[in-house]
Order: sequence, then C-alpha cells, then structure tokens
Amino acid sequence: MIELLNTLSSGALIGVGLASATSIFVIVKVIYFSYHFYIDHGFILVEGSDHKEKIKSTLNKMGKEDSFFAVGYPFAAIVCVLFILFFGFIGHFWQFFLPMSLVVSFVLLPVFVIRVAAKDKRNKVVFVKKLDGSYDESV
Repeated sequence: MIELLNTLSSGALIGVGLASATSIFVIVKVIYFSYHFYIDHGFILVEGSDHKEKIKSTLNKMGKEDSFFAVGYPFAAIVCVLFILFFGFIGHFWQFFLPMSLVVSFVLLPVFVIRVAAKDKRNKVVFVKKLDGSYDESV
C-alpha cells in the first residue's frame, strides 16, 4: 500500500484525501437513512430498487421527497470507489483542472452559499404562505 502511495503525485494524494472525506460523508448519510429504514420496516436495505414504496414511505417520515442516499450498501460502496478514482485522477492532473474548477467555483459557490444561508427564512415564508393559502404549489 505504501508503495502505491509513493507512486502517486501530491495532487493525486490530495484528491484521494478529498475523495476519502466525501466517501465517509456518503457512507454516514447512507447509514443514517438505513437506520430510519430499519426502524420502519425491520430489515437492512441492501438493494434499493427492490423496495421503492418502502423507501418512499421512510423518506416521507423523514420529511424528504427524494434522497441520493436512499440506496443499498453495494451502490454506496461503488459510489465511494468512483469518488476516489475520480478525485485521484483530477488531483493527478491538477494543472489542467484548476482553471476549470475555479470557473465552476465562481459560478456555483455563490448559489450554494445563498441557498444555505436563506434556507430557514425560505422555509418560514413557504410555511406562512401555506397557512394563508397563497402558496403556489407549481413553483
């Protein structure tokens, strides 16, 4: 394993580190959903495509419409491996991907910050509009 790490460039190591952190996040979210799924239905979700109605009922109880993390463990493991390969590849060729990632960051980062900062206020506005009947469901 150490010989493999020695052959990777420092950019690839940073990419693998970022991918590992992302993978841990994905696994934690899948375990969190599986915890609620087990409470509702009494079995561990292995393959998500076999139990779509049960997944929807658990998501409704959690207050969500849909979730990327409502999948089985094999799919989550595949996603984690793909993250590691993808980020390792990007990290290895960071000189090429850096200008592209900066452009994407300047476009997407402000949108993300606004959505996170205004989430509670937006939920309150929607709640008040639903109470007085003026909320448009098509939006």
